[in-house]
Amino acid sequence: MRVHTFVGILVALVGSIVVAYLSQNNSALIRQPFQVTETWSVPVYVVLLVAFLIGFLPVVTVLLVKTLKQDLAMRRQRRFDREARSIQASYRRGVDFQEDGQWTRATEELETVLADQPEDFDTLLRSGESLRRQGRVDEALEAHRRASVLYPQSVAVLYQLAEDYVAQGAPQVAQEIHDRILREFPGLGL
Repeated sequence: MRVHTFVGILVALVGSIVVAYLSQNNSALIRQPFQVTETWSVPVYVVLLVAFLIGFLPVVTVLLVKTLKQDLAMRRQRRFDREARSIQASYRRGVDFQEDGQWTRATEELETVLADQPEDFDTLLRSGESLRRQGRVDEALEAHRRASVLYPQSVAVLYQLAEDYVAQGAPQVAQEIHDRILREFPGLGL
């Protein structure tokens, strides 16, 4: 229980005791009629109760709405954090499957990550590599082309593309990519 909740309950309890004590000692006063119109009157305690509710209900409503919004925001944040941890776990499992040579399972995990983070550099590279190792060279090329569009200055993407073209049976295209690496990124070529 939060401290301010506890203090609020304590104040309400003390207030209830004070009201009960005062109403007992002033029962004749609060039962006196209060003239609303010429022909209609109500006891004073009804007027006091209505005045209290008019002042109390809006404040309670605003506080309740504010508390609900905060609780919903915290729940959304916790759900987002759980999903982020789940995505990170899928990525780690995909890397582990790659290290074990389980390319199909690695691809499944990495595709889960790409569904949530379609522009993640490492995931695109690893997914393309897994696809190529499974013999799905066209899909690997697509993944690496997408990575090259998103990250045009990445030498790693260019090397992966070259490997894809070699696997596809187009070594001349792979050689052109290697030449481009030597031309545009001196010192980073093999």
